Amino acid sequence: MELVNLKRKEGFKYLYDYFFPSLCRFSYRITKCLSESEDIVQELFVRLWKSDVKFPSERALVSYLYLSAKNASLNAIRNAEKAKKAEKAEMNELEKMDNGDISFQQIMIEEEVHRQVYSAIYELSPERRNIILLSMQGFTNSEIAKIKGISINTVKTLKLRSYRILRDSLRPIFYSLLF
Repeated sequence: MELVNLKRKEGFKYLYDYFFPSLCRFSYRITKCLSESEDIVQELFVRLWKSDVKFPSERALVSYLYLSAKNASLNAIRNAEKAKKAEKAEMNELEKMDNGDISFQQIMIEEEVHRQVYSAIYELSPERRNIILLSMQGFTNSEIAKIKGISINTVKTLKLRSYRILRDSLRPIFYSLLF
């Protein structure tokens, strides 16, 4: 016990050799996976080695080992269930894309068009960019004029010129998508 509390290698080697098989079997009863149980118990010993925990008795040490193995095993099961649920949800989404109304290719094209439009918008001057972005958010010309502190006719003119620039810069991209 003293060798373990002093973090001496001999004490931990004895502890590992003595408890590893029974802790693995204990963990296996919970996880139903031998390799996972071995990993859990090895991690338990690593955490114990790195910790500052001192044990007043052998009984306290044994309780600590089994309780830690139980908690780590239950956490492993919980994490595995979460991973399975996430993987199943992802597979369902992929199946919907393949079998549903929207194909993967269609989604990819939509996202690429979206990216190209925003890229063209960000090439506009800051004033025109802000007006177009506000317009895309649903603001009216009069609301944009109030926000920017400019006349409504200036907003209309800037939007018109911006749309022309965007149309000219995006025309080749959209033409290539059609053919």
